[in-house]
Amino acid sequence: MLTDREIFGALIHNGYDEETASSRTPLILQFLESTGLEQRLEAPPSYPPRQLEFLTGDTTCTIDNADIPTFGIVHPPKIKWIGGTWLDTAPLTYLARVYDIGNRLLGKNWTEKFHERLVNREGLLDVLNEVWWLGCWKNIRDVTAASKAETGGDNDWLLLLEDGFTLKIQVKRRRNDLVRIVHPTRPPYGLFDKVSKRFSRSGVDQINIGAITIYAGITDSVLRAVDDFFRSSESENVDAIILWCPDSPSLLQPYFIRDRKSGGRLHDAFALDPLDLLYKNRNKFPLSMNEATAGAFSG
Repeated sequence: MLTDREIFGALIHNGYDEETASSRTPLILQFLESTGLEQRLEAPPSYPPRQLEFLTGDTTCTIDNADIPTFGIVHPPKIKWIGGTWLDTAPLTYLARVYDIGNRLLGKNWTEKFHERLVNREGLLDVLNEVWWLGCWKNIRDVTAASKAETGGDNDWLLLLEDGFTLKIQVKRRRNDLVRIVHPTRPPYGLFDKVSKRFSRSGVDQINIGAITIYAGITDSVLRAVDDFFRSSESENVDAIILWCPDSPSLLQPYFIRDRKSGGRLHDAFALDPLDLLYKNRNKFPLSMNEATAGAFSG
């Protein structure tokens, strides 16, 4: 069992100041207990300083459960064999931040409303991602679950800003984007799947937003994919796309907004918290036989 002191020390190690770490330590312990997660922290192999991470309990993509490709077979576009951050582990500071957002905007019993999804280990990080996207807006007056689109399907959030502007948000977490970390030349895969069909046409003071979390950087290929999406009929009812990449690679921006309706109001309302710049990606990749033996028999 983890203690208050261990959690506090881990948050300080990961970059929190003492005041923030102290206020969020009991929240983390409460979350681990209510969801039944393993009370153990892990420091993934990496260059120092290592980020301490909690275990999500998702075993579908761990190295131990890997379907390792061999003999030059092309890596699958879907994540089936990668382990590490944002799969079977995630930064403890991220959990602390999300729990705080949920308490402030959804009420202190917010985890009870999401309990069935939180105890589903494969979907736990999807739920945390949905709640995280509530925490990057200024001056929120109200938060509710969004209504179904005319074409069917749920949207995640309906936010009312203080100026009366309404944001309808569909949140996606593209964990398959982690493939691009080890294969950076691979184009982004399925960024906008099931986004547009979740929206009806927006009203005058409303903007429909696809809020998408990716992991391998907002690169030129990603920006081209955004351009292509807005040129296609698939984007008919989508007014804006916002991308966020935790631990964005050096020289790449951590978020990107493409807005074709609000005239700058969306940019003014969005604010990434400095605490969201603390996360680190530390993933583990099995090698194919060809990769493992490359150069071993040359010369």
